[in-house]
Formats: sequence, structure tokens, C-alpha cells
Amino acid sequence: MTPPELEYRLRPAEQVLWWGRPASVARAGRNDLALLPILVIVTATSASALFVPRGWHPVVATIFRLAITASAISLIVTYLTIVVRQRRQRCHAITRDRVLLLGGFRAGGFRAVPLDTVRDVQLEADATGRGTITLVVDGGRHAELADVADAPAVHDLLIAAIEAASGRATLRAIPPLP
Repeated sequence: MTPPELEYRLRPAEQVLWWGRPASVARAGRNDLALLPILVIVTATSASALFVPRGWHPVVATIFRLAITASAISLIVTYLTIVVRQRRQRCHAITRDRVLLLGGFRAGGFRAVPLDTVRDVQLEADATGRGTITLVVDGGRHAELADVADAPAVHDLLIAAIEAASGRATLRAIPPLP
């Protein structure tokens, strides 16, 4: 089933041979810059909750601390929702005519690479088969299908699609990858 963010980018009767999301989309590492605003929010909340002005009644100070903490939690949840949604919108697809690269707002939006402009396809994969497929197109520009789960199989499908687009082979015998 094609994801909705990809569905409306397809031309009428365009067939998707393969689509996938980068495997690192959902997970965040400790060096992820998306976590930096959360650290700032937590630090600011802690500072404002600890340093209540002297002379306030204990009930007012408690309400102040709870309000600041609730605001910070709401801000963190909103921020994480936006980050996760943007990351989930990233996906790649190979059709009979072109390669589609969809990214969220930060990942560069939408890019379609016609297969007849691809001059070289490079594969970098690890022992598990996870890897990056780099497309070299006319003019020396590069496009990447990053962090593909079964990179060798996708690479072979892409090569077959390029050969079929150029008229050197047929693509009818190749079933779409799951």
C-alpha cells in the first residue's frame, strides 16, 4: 500500500515498483540536534520552578511551579509531535519512469529524478543489507536514497528500471518489492 504523502505525487496510472522510508526516521540518537530544544525547555523550566521570588505564599508558589511545568510539558509534546511527523513524511519510491524523494520541511521537500537522466548508481551497504543508494544524474548532481533496509535488492530493481526506461530491457517480469 502506497503512503498517502506519496500517493498524491504520482502521475495518473504511474506504477510504484518500490517504496520505503529511511530506517533511521523514527529513532533519535543522543547526538540528534532535534533534542536540543528539549534540553533548553527543561533547563528553563527547572530554573523558573526553583527560583520562585521570596515572600510568595507557599500555595501561590506551588501553583506557579505547576503552571510552568505543565506549560513546559505541553511545549515538549508539541515539539516532539512536529519532529516525528516531519520525519515520518520522508520516503523514497521507484516507479517505471522516475525516482521520487520525499522529505519533510527540514529534509528538502519533494524531488523527482527521471530515470533517463540517471548516469550512474552507487551502492554502499553494510553486512545486514542496510545502505545508501546514490544516483548520479546529468550535470553531476547527486540524489540519495538514504538508509534503505534491503539496499542490494532495491539497487538491482533500480538498475532494471533504468535499463527499461532507456529501452535496453523490459521491466514486465520484475515484480514490485514488498
